[in-house]
Amino acid sequence: MKTATSRHDFGNDLLPRLVARGERVYAYRFHDYWQDVGTLDSYYQSNLAFLTDPGPLRPWMTQPFAIVGRGALVDHGILDKDVIVGQGAQVGTGEGRVANRACPEHLWSGFVVVGKGAQLPPDLSVGRNARIGAFVPAEQFTDGVPAGGVVDGPESMH
Repeated sequence: MKTATSRHDFGNDLLPRLVARGERVYAYRFHDYWQDVGTLDSYYQSNLAFLTDPGPLRPWMTQPFAIVGRGALVDHGILDKDVIVGQGAQVGTGEGRVANRACPEHLWSGFVVVGKGAQLPPDLSVGRNARIGAFVPAEQFTDGVPAGGVVDGPESMH
């Protein structure tokens, strides 16, 4: 559900803005591989492809590092690095019928996005299409996060 008014598409919006501002922009050409990751769905699917044998590129190294506690479940989650999912937490629960209240144009198909360094406490329940900001401490969660919910961190995601 990419909209014509999106300002977050990498190739159409973000790169041209950086170039226009005179920022340094670098690229690396991967021979025989290209994947459009302009939506959360395509980003998720392209990352899953790297788990297949053989994946699209070899060798493949990643620095995004998340800790998922014992008994925790992450379903359709996109977790940035340094995220901690507490023991028994459930990320991506229920049905994905409610779009995210802050960015419905991006979070509408059931994914949960968790920002860098967020700490999800044990036994937390996070509904689909939820967005959790970067560096949210475990103490900030007083209850579960409903489908389409937002928990803002100290740094804005927009």
